[in-house]
Amino acid sequence: MPDLNPDCLSSRGRNLVGFSGGPDSLCLLQLLADSVWRDSLLAVHINHGLDAGSAGRAEAARRLAVTLGLDCAIVCVSVDPDHRGGPEAAARQARYAHFASILKPGDHLLTAHHADDQVETVLLRLLRGAGPRGLAGMRPLRPLGPGWLGRPILHWSRNDVLRQLAGRSQQPVNDPGNSGLLPDRNFLRHRILPLLEQRWPGARGSVLQAAGWQADAVQALQFRADRDLARLSTTTDADTTLNLADWLQLPPARALAALRHWCTGRGLEPPRLRMLIEFRQQCGKARHDRVPRLDWAQASLLAWKQQIWLETGRLPQQPWSVRWGPENALELPDGSLLRWFGIDRARLGADWIVSNPRPGDRLHLRRDGPGHRLRDLLREHGIPPWRRNAMPCLRIDGSLRAAGPQLLEARLAEAMRQSRSRLEWRSRTGALLSSTSDSISSAPQ
Repeated sequence: MPDLNPDCLSSRGRNLVGFSGGPDSLCLLQLLADSVWRDSLLAVHINHGLDAGSAGRAEAARRLAVTLGLDCAIVCVSVDPDHRGGPEAAARQARYAHFASILKPGDHLLTAHHADDQVETVLLRLLRGAGPRGLAGMRPLRPLGPGWLGRPILHWSRNDVLRQLAGRSQQPVNDPGNSGLLPDRNFLRHRILPLLEQRWPGARGSVLQAAGWQADAVQALQFRADRDLARLSTTTDADTTLNLADWLQLPPARALAALRHWCTGRGLEPPRLRMLIEFRQQCGKARHDRVPRLDWAQASLLAWKQQIWLETGRLPQQPWSVRWGPENALELPDGSLLRWFGIDRARLGADWIVSNPRPGDRLHLRRDGPGHRLRDLLREHGIPPWRRNAMPCLRIDGSLRAAGPQLLEARLAEAMRQSRSRLEWRSRTGALLSSTSDSISSAPQ
């Protein structure tokens, strides 16, 4: 019988086991309960509530865990009924979103995927037109939230799992949803793969071998993507962007690999290949005044001013306002941070408010000059359109005095120069802008 893959298990945090109670997860839980990792285990059953029997299966799974001397937490999740991928995809998304939310640094979520699941995954991805990364199949270990997702029996076959269960007294929970032919994976498992193996007896092994070759190809592509990113990247004190024209000149496979590698380098799960292909097509056709955009759960890719931008999270779109108290650091609604260094702020005004831009805002960059419309200043100074509504505007005693740390009203800029004070804004991405680096206190030419 194969061993567990120790690289998939946490030695310093919790090992949470995704436990449906079915044959595969029961096999994994049995193995872990008999191992040195026993004290770190917590079985977690996700009840998706998709059918009338789900609560009964959850309780049956809990009782199975108890027979192994382990606790089992039952968690009910809400599944999006309108998910475009169908109920199975919606359930998977809800399940992993919950797991990602409860993992802590050092924790591992363990799932019971095995080699037969890997074969099905590779074939399904092939039928959907996946690239090398998708055709490499599931990884034994990958990041998930602040922790990791491990698959300790990915090298086992389904027959290995059944042999393990045969020697034990526990009976797995039967989920009738696994036998229906409507889900693609079930149809492939029960109808297509038996026919393939009847004609080509070594089909499963061949698919796994091909997936291994694809994994090697991914490594080579990552090396080339590193070089492409180095050539395409432009880094300022606020952002790293990619040159759009040069990116469009790359062959499609290299262009898409560069974007995926850029995302993974930022700790993000890349969007699907189909979405990246559509984004590239938009970029190639868009007029200069358009902003092609690709949004997915973790981030957004946008093309603007002949550059490609990668934005994480979501910028606040609704009006917001925060009073800046006596502390010299202020966290804003989008997670960014304003900091003041220098003289007592009360000497410049009693009431400090930070908000997003308001309609009609004007900023006087010269004492004797006219007020400039803030929206025009933000555009002229290269602030991307999607960030303009999130720019922190400092209002002192009711008057707009700064937009970010670099667009300063003339009186405030003079007072800060004389007192050697400065304002810093650390954005959500970690980029740091300071009023001492490139402040603007006179009208742009």
